[in-house]
Formats: sequence, structure tokens, C-alpha cells
Amino acid sequence: MRLCFIYLSRNSHQKGADSVAKFHLSNGARLHNINWAADLSKKGLAQSSGIMVNYLYELDALEDNHEAFVRKTVVYARHLDKCV
Repeated sequence: MRLCFIYLSRNSHQKGADSVAKFHLSNGARLHNINWAADLSKKGLAQSSGIMVNYLYELDALEDNHEAFVRKTVVYARHLDKCV
């Protein structure tokens, strides 16, 4: 979980980063939750080790979150601080 959080919060700006994360974060969503064992199908395990991520779009925060992403900062839910 910690490595997933680090990957998404610190590398989403990099070339070759996760395209789904980059899409949502660059469009103003915040990283809301990381769910362990959310997809235990063969495909889910192969693609993401069974981890799924939730992104939250809050209309009042879209522009600020997008601007933060442009400045290479990922906005995330405070409860994810435990992953740091």
C-alpha cells in the first residue's frame, strides 16, 4: 500500500506513469483511497497486484487540484497520510 501511494503521489507526472492516474489527477481529481485486494481476478492481479484506486472529483476543488498537479503536487485524502 505504501509503495502504491508513493508511486501515485510522486511519479504521476513522469513520462510512462500510470495513464489512469495521470488522467484523473491532471483533470482535478484527488487521490481518495487505495483499496487492497479489490480485484483478485487473474487480470487484476497481473495488472495491479489486486489494488484499485478511487479518485474523487469535488467541483469546488477541480481547478486548484489541477493547478497543483501542474506544479507536480498530487492532492490526496488526509487519511492516506498513514501510507507515508
